[in-house]
Amino acid sequence: MTNLFDKILNSVNKFFMKRQIHDRLQDLVTDRTNNDVIIIEGARQVGKSHLVNSVLKTIDRPYLTYDLEKIRKYAVKFQRQKIF
Repeated sequence: MTNLFDKILNSVNKFFMKRQIHDRLQDLVTDRTNNDVIIIEGARQVGKSHLVNSVLKTIDRPYLTYDLEKIRKYAVKFQRQKIF
């Protein structure tokens, strides 16, 4: 019984964490004061692109996205920058 409870609790925690991240990113995207560029980084296959695309669908403003996994020349240039 504890194992089932732990699985349910883990799923609930993940849902709320994803919701918080989604809401925070949406706030950053819609706040036009200091957000010319937003960089999302993290481990592979954790849902970064899905998160970004779901937030961008909700806004009414132009945007560009770059997937550094798909365009390696951008990734190489990005890695050379010392400001990050």
